[in-house]
Amino acid sequence: MLAQKSVHTWVQRCAYAVRAFSNIRHGDDIVGIDFGTSKSRLAIMDAEVPTLLETESGQAVPSFVAIDDEKKILVGQVANYHAIGYPADSFFNIKTLLGRKFHDSQIQELKTKVPFKIIEGSNSEAWVEACNEQFSPTKLCAFIIDKMKRMAESYLGRSVSKAVIAAPIYFNDAQKKELELAGKIAGLDVLGIVDEPVVAALSSKNIDGGIFAVFSLGGGTFNISILEISAGVVEVKAKESDSSLRGEDFDLVLVEYMVEEIRKVYSVDVSGDRVVMGRLKEAAEKAKLELSSSCETWIDLPYLTGSECGSVHLNITLSVSKFEELVEFLIERIRKLCQKCLEAAHVDEQGIDEVILVGGMARVRQVQHIVEEIFMKSPCMQVNPEEAVAIGALLQGALIIEDRRKLSCHLIPLSLGIETLGGGFARIIDRHSVIPCMASRNIASPMDYPDSLSIRILQGEHQIASRNDLLGELKVTGIPRAPSRCV
Repeated sequence: MLAQKSVHTWVQRCAYAVRAFSNIRHGDDIVGIDFGTSKSRLAIMDAEVPTLLETESGQAVPSFVAIDDEKKILVGQVANYHAIGYPADSFFNIKTLLGRKFHDSQIQELKTKVPFKIIEGSNSEAWVEACNEQFSPTKLCAFIIDKMKRMAESYLGRSVSKAVIAAPIYFNDAQKKELELAGKIAGLDVLGIVDEPVVAALSSKNIDGGIFAVFSLGGGTFNISILEISAGVVEVKAKESDSSLRGEDFDLVLVEYMVEEIRKVYSVDVSGDRVVMGRLKEAAEKAKLELSSSCETWIDLPYLTGSECGSVHLNITLSVSKFEELVEFLIERIRKLCQKCLEAAHVDEQGIDEVILVGGMARVRQVQHIVEEIFMKSPCMQVNPEEAVAIGALLQGALIIEDRRKLSCHLIPLSLGIETLGGGFARIIDRHSVIPCMASRNIASPMDYPDSLSIRILQGEHQIASRNDLLGELKVTGIPRAPSRCV
């Protein structure tokens, strides 16, 4: 039997979206999916109440896929457990691999941090390998989405055919297309891939207008977005992110602390033992959450490994003050990015009407304190930060059905431009522009009297053209002949 949690607060706020579900035929149900880096969540409409589904253990679906000795595919919690004993055969951080080339700098950095094998697949894309089997990230995502689809069908007792999937605001077009393809492989008609901050805004009681800070700190990249909603139109005023700052980094700090404590007592370095490190990471996640509701927590891990002194155990008390001391450098990075985002949006702290929290790390008390300190107001706690995106994606599905544009705008994730002489990048349309949009720029030829021009169209933010994604090449012919710099 699946666990379920009803979120009644959305009913009054989004009645216009809820009503749309009454017109949907049975067998044509919609789900909202928050495909997270570490955990994924699923929302359905049950008796006109947005409802979050969970696994039998009352948890979200871990974004883990594993393969066992019999080459059976394991998904979710069972794959997470498998990773403790067989880390090389278990995949996580899957979303980070989507739509990326193998030689991408972020992929090369990720290779040094994960126990599984990342290889160069078709079209130079980043794939993974275990037990002599190769998988594309898209296929792995499809396994997880398929599990959530079957969860919804088991709970409802009927088929589910449509979905809206939330994606990070920094996802480019290629990554969004791969996520959409994963949904289709899982048997879903994907109505839209929507930006997480936009759907998270649906959790606000002031949805009809205002300026919102969406603070997202989950297992993946940290993001802070400033949104303005007016007359049903969403404008992303500013966004900052740090791809090397993740919720998981807080866990790794605790893991390093525990490794050092073991070294002090037993003179043993366990950092090279993948099984032990798996147990320490699991303990770090648990301790971090327990410190959100208590002043200290007890970490007890018996029989981790052996040493010259006998069995190695870990028995320590971790206080809130010690935890805050350990993660202070991460908190400082968050503080600086939030201040930078406010400056870019030309908004001060008093100009923010509401702060919306997204992601599991946003539940940690120390993170909430720093949010309150930065924005000079308490964050909205009427909605669990881990649930806002999935519920928002579900309600977005209703808006799409009603063909309403409210909160359903699409944004250009990265700037669009062209390559200039010398390999530079000239922006023409800035990132976060609302689609449809139009912009123009005069282009001068570097050559005398050309009758044609080849223009390389790129997407990205780097000043060097080769560091951005090539979308295509436009050849313009029939140009009136003129000296250089005059076309």
